[in-house]
Amino acid sequence: MCLAAVGGGVDAIFQTSDGRYAPQLTFGTYVRGVNSAGCAFGQTTNPRGLDIYTCAGGVGALTPDGSGGCNISTPDARVAEAANSLDWLWTQVMRTRDDCSFVADGEGGFYIPWRGRIYDLGGEANRVALFPVTDHGPLPCESFEYTVWLSNNPDSHEIADVGAPDSNKWNPALMIQVYSQGWTRNPNALGAADAARTDLGTHLRDNSTGEAVADSSVTVWALPCGLTFRYASIMAGNDGNPTAACAFQSSDDELDAVAGLNEDDTAICVDADGDGHRDIACGGSDCDDADPTVHPGAPEPCNATRDLDCAPAASCPDGTSCDDTTGLCVPSCFEGGCADGFTCLSGSCVDTACTSLAEPCAAGTVCRAGSCVDPCDGAICPSGEVCRGGSCVDPCAGVVCPTNQVCVARDPAATTLCGPSCNCTELSVPLCAADRACDARDASPTSGLCVDPGCETTSCAASEACVAGSCVDRCASVVCPLFHVCTGGECVTDACGRISCPAGRVCSEGSCVDPCTLLTCAATELCRAGVCEPDLCSTVVCVPGQTCSDGLCIGTPDDAGSSGDAAVADAGADAGAPASEKGGCGCSVPGGEHTPRAPMLLLGSVLAFALRRRNRP
Repeated sequence: MCLAAVGGGVDAIFQTSDGRYAPQLTFGTYVRGVNSAGCAFGQTTNPRGLDIYTCAGGVGALTPDGSGGCNISTPDARVAEAANSLDWLWTQVMRTRDDCSFVADGEGGFYIPWRGRIYDLGGEANRVALFPVTDHGPLPCESFEYTVWLSNNPDSHEIADVGAPDSNKWNPALMIQVYSQGWTRNPNALGAADAARTDLGTHLRDNSTGEAVADSSVTVWALPCGLTFRYASIMAGNDGNPTAACAFQSSDDELDAVAGLNEDDTAICVDADGDGHRDIACGGSDCDDADPTVHPGAPEPCNATRDLDCAPAASCPDGTSCDDTTGLCVPSCFEGGCADGFTCLSGSCVDTACTSLAEPCAAGTVCRAGSCVDPCDGAICPSGEVCRGGSCVDPCAGVVCPTNQVCVARDPAATTLCGPSCNCTELSVPLCAADRACDARDASPTSGLCVDPGCETTSCAASEACVAGSCVDRCASVVCPLFHVCTGGECVTDACGRISCPAGRVCSEGSCVDPCTLLTCAATELCRAGVCEPDLCSTVVCVPGQTCSDGLCIGTPDDAGSSGDAAVADAGADAGAPASEKGGCGCSVPGGEHTPRAPMLLLGSVLAFALRRRNRP
């Protein structure tokens, strides 16, 4: 057949772009399927031959289950064993009519995904690799007798239209790649059991002991635009085969295992603990994929003894301390003590009603008004954030999405962490709803996401969010979690939330300070009690030795004491003199003449001396 017809072919055994061979993958887990009277449990006993195998099937008749599927009275319990690993053990599923009778070999139709075998891939994938077992020729057509659907809803009984994907329906996948030599050239390679071998890579490719043929080809199937799915339904027939070279529509198939891939053909990271984050060891972001409480963005109390959020431990902000009871950073007791309703206990301001609790609050809760509550109760975080463990956090922080995908967790309607970029042009319908628009800008924080109309061309400051095409304060309508306050578009620890300062002082970053230290007044103003007022002295110029107070010059000029008592006497004389006789030396008083003062004093002195001499005995 022409491999170009199915998107390209590789004349080699299967290998991911990050260097993994098939047995090194994490394989899908069999969920359910029609466990027919065919080879529900098959085993290829010699991979060098196509028809060297044994098989056993379920016992009893297939009957409708009432919802479009089929049941068998006594299924074979070994199906999961055969379906869940790559080991030359395989399953066979028959294509069935609506009454659950078998479709004749070679007959078309009745391609119903919920009647196929359904696998849980263990994590979101962009592609799925099928590892078939071929039981007869002609080759390679036996490797292509499959129809594949992909979905995030394994219980769906609906099929989405081609080009109009719907994650809640089964979406028909396209075969995009073929590895023409299967997954190994060595028939002695046992598959998954080889994982303990130190010569795994060599053992898989070694041709010296013969050549496997029962694994003739491996096929890869996908949806366009990086669309993700967790479940794959596989059914016999070639409804998904785009070439006429292998047009025969088989009624049964033989499948060893399936595995999810990323869009760049790397191995997917399964989310083993189900916390929404995949293992960091294979490109994800979860630093402990065996513990659902550990992942990026996980609540991490300030008194945590191990890493829970896969990030370096952060200390409490200035003015706060770690409360061992709640695990939260709380304001410390300062000079002003605690606000009304709070009591200083062990260095922290504690709700007075909570000081008499019979037992401490359970982990993850805090005491408020005497009751233990979730610290996120009633919280409304800034746009794009969610409340976890008493703090508003970015749900996309630390999330690593596959190639050609973006983190969609900031969208309240999102049910997954990652999703396809809305920039994709390979679909017949847009990925954004009719009342949303796609942000196609490369450097935008919302690039590839569906946003409000108008926001796809609007740039906002970091403290703002775009709503209906306009930038609004991210703190608007925000209700921060307990002990937090919204500033600059973020909910941060409120170091002053439970501190009461004495009169004339205010709380700043957990300390009681003079309110004027927090203000910067204009040049013509001065600060009094935390208020900028007009400075009455801003236009007054006092002589040296005097200062201005409330617009008046006060104090003694620098030259006031140079003439001693005479100056004081002179000032006293001036005080009782008529206005026309007052004035300084050499100065004139408007409206009259001024007689020089020094000659008059000299004349008075001479006359007084003459009189004294005249009156002497």
